[in-house]
Amino acid sequence: MQQTTFVDRYALLWTTLWGFVSWYIGEKPVRIFQRYWDYTTAFAEIFSFIFLLKTLFAPWKNITDVKKKSGFDLSQWGQRVVLNITSRVVGMIVRMIALITGVVIEVLLLAGFVFLSVAWFAYPALAVIAVTFLTRSLLS
Repeated sequence: MQQTTFVDRYALLWTTLWGFVSWYIGEKPVRIFQRYWDYTTAFAEIFSFIFLLKTLFAPWKNITDVKKKSGFDLSQWGQRVVLNITSRVVGMIVRMIALITGVVIEVLLLAGFVFLSVAWFAYPALAVIAVTFLTRSLLS
C-alpha cells in the first residue's frame, strides 16, 4: 500500500489557493489599472485637451468679420472689432467649460481607481476582522 504525503493529499487545495492568491494580487489589479488607463486615454482623446488649449482664444466656429471695402469707416471697424472679440470670448467660454468638464471627469476616474484599488486590497483584511469580531461576539 502506497502512503500519500501531506502535499499529495492537499495538492488540489494548494494549487487552488495559490491560483486564487496570484489572481487576487497579480492579475486582477493589473486589469483594474488597464481599465482605468483605457478610460483615461479615451476621455483624454474625447476632450482633446491639447487642441482645446491651443485654440482657447480662437473664434467660435471661426466666425469672424473682415474688411470688405477700401478706406476707413469707424462704424464698420467698430462692428468688426465687437464681432471678432465676441466670437473669441464665446469660443473661450465654451472651450473652458469643455476643459473643466474633462478635468473633472479625469479626476473622478482617478478617485474611482484609487478607491477601487484600496478597497480591493483592504477587503481580505476587513473580512478577517469582521469574522473575528462576529466570532467573538457570538462566543461571549
